[in-house]
Amino acid sequence: MCLYHLHEETAQQFIKDNFDRRLTDKELYRMRYTFFESEDVFLELCDVIYEATKAALDNTDGQWDKIDKEFDNGINVFKDLNCKEK
Repeated sequence: MCLYHLHEETAQQFIKDNFDRRLTDKELYRMRYTFFESEDVFLELCDVIYEATKAALDNTDGQWDKIDKEFDNGINVFKDLNCKEK
């Protein structure tokens, strides 16, 4: 199961908004390496996983009830999320 997939276009839009340009294919290739080769970037990813886990575990206010019902009824809004390489 894929938990999250960062699509290139989503990243490129964020990059353009924050760096005033899109990355080249070579720069995108380098960026992929930083997710695993850079200890700082990897630790930031771990922080994201930690925060997402905390949010998923907390249903004290019933904020997940609708989502849980969808899951129980077989509704999967992520079914078309393609996490495989082209």
